[in-house]
Amino acid sequence: MVLLNLEHTGIKQLPSSIGLQTKLEKLLLSHSFIENLPKSIRRLSSLRHLELRHCRKLQNLPKLPSSLITLDATGCVSLENVTFPSRALQVLKENKTKVSFWNCVKLVEHSLKAIELNAQINMMKFAHKQISTSSDHDYDAQGTYVYPGSSVPKWLVYRTTRNYMVIDLSFVNHFSDQLAFTFCFIVPQVESEGFILRFNISVAGEAENIQVYLNKPSQEIKSDHVYLMCDQGLSRYLNSRVKNQPKFKIKVTAESGTLTLGYMPVMFLRGLGVSPINISQYLNFIQQMEIVAEGPCISFFLMRNEIYILTVFLGLVIKNVFCAANEFLR
Repeated sequence: MVLLNLEHTGIKQLPSSIGLQTKLEKLLLSHSFIENLPKSIRRLSSLRHLELRHCRKLQNLPKLPSSLITLDATGCVSLENVTFPSRALQVLKENKTKVSFWNCVKLVEHSLKAIELNAQINMMKFAHKQISTSSDHDYDAQGTYVYPGSSVPKWLVYRTTRNYMVIDLSFVNHFSDQLAFTFCFIVPQVESEGFILRFNISVAGEAENIQVYLNKPSQEIKSDHVYLMCDQGLSRYLNSRVKNQPKFKIKVTAESGTLTLGYMPVMFLRGLGVSPINISQYLNFIQQMEIVAEGPCISFFLMRNEIYILTVFLGLVIKNVFCAANEFLR
């Protein structure tokens, strides 16, 4: 069995024997009454797509197989706990490219930190794939992570609470280095209906801008969300500008696509972040992750009920690398 579709059913639980379906690639449970997923789901070694949209009674998400590419938990309003890998080497085996926790407003802080770490490593891997793969290669050209939050993650090199910033890449060899750019948008509450957010990204002095389209919940966005994105078309656009203008100012505006009124402006973005990366910086990143993974304790320290993040400077622009403690999330 390759596909199991249980959407819009009254199912509340999956049997533990689901773990025997090692050929299963797509599991669809959206709009069901599922209350929990069995721990055996991690044995689904071929699972690539897990859809849990609007599973309103789901409270916990157990460890998932490393084969997973897309995870959509949009509208899981009771979801509190997410168990992502706690060891760096485990995360490095993953290849998640699209992860959505829209309107999962009950996620506890511990789970949000786990999602943030998972997002950093997988987005870094996706960016490397983008710059090391030929443009005609058949693969998804956009990687995204979205989860509740009001601040730009500290691992992004450039961060601001405005909707514009200056990026200085004058130290990069623009003739030999291709860059991939990971963007972060802090999207505020949006009440309008529709399925699309349109981001207009412009470079000062340029007559044209580039538009990037990203998915959103069909109903309202109930709180601030962190939206991480690495888009191949946007990276190409910025690479073409960097060669002639290594220091430039970018500005971002956002619109929400509605069913009846077209695109409506979104209130001011609450934050903006950008991280450029080239191949050598990615290789340094992986090397550091592997070194740290061999140690007894990695970078999460619990102190006075706050998680402080060990900062590691990698290359010229990659900094603030998260690594996970061996016992974190157990």
